[in-house]
Amino acid sequence: SYGSPTEFDLPAPRDSDPVHHGGYQRQADEVLRASAALTDTEKVTAEHFNGKFDSLPTTVSFLAETQRYTVDEFVFHAFLTNLAAFDTGIAVWHFKRRYDAVRPFSAIRHLYRARTVTAWGGPGRGTVTDLPGAQWRSYLNTQDHPEYPSGTAAICAAHAQASRRFTGTDALGQSVTIPRGASVVEPGVTPRADTVLGPWHTWTQWAQDCALSRMWAGVHFRDARTRGAALGTPIGDHA
Repeated sequence: SYGSPTEFDLPAPRDSDPVHHGGYQRQADEVLRASAALTDTEKVTAEHFNGKFDSLPTTVSFLAETQRYTVDEFVFHAFLTNLAAFDTGIAVWHFKRRYDAVRPFSAIRHLYRARTVTAWGGPGRGTVTDLPGAQWRSYLNTQDHPEYPSGTAAICAAHAQASRRFTGTDALGQSVTIPRGASVVEPGVTPRADTVLGPWHTWTQWAQDCALSRMWAGVHFRDARTRGAALGTPIGDHA
């Protein structure tokens, strides 16, 4: 849907260079604070958006049912959002390779390797106050590719924008119920009760929660999710 990822302007993630110590420290500490304050809702929201087959296609299925799509409308919307996501992935990996930015688990372990931190302690442990910095881990497993930009935030933004263009509105109206104990990371423990995600009245709310969930999950810094969303939105338009 576009000629080359070089058509898009994505500045370098300045604070991911440890030479810029103040910003490097601040973005790491923001992720640590989120880790320490994790709620059941944030945990299962992170898991929901991490599973792209749960978070992306179900929005189209939801609208197909509630808006009574024809078969042609369903096929068009489904294909459109898949195209938007795929083309966003191409641009995301172009910039990941260009900037090769550090992940939170590397930065936090580097900064706090000889100290203890307050953070999520691991499956079933909740928040602990004496975790060795060298042992900190993200709530979701961190993938072995560069941090910036967030692919998930970018893909959700593209999916949302393509859907706005298709439907002619920002309205969504979807909610998702996660059964008690259905967590993949903390099975049988999280959530402690049936938990409703959303309701996402708009695509804007849906995409914002998607991007935020990457910080709750501990796998991305702020710039990766905000810049990722800014990259994905125009690709949704191109699609």
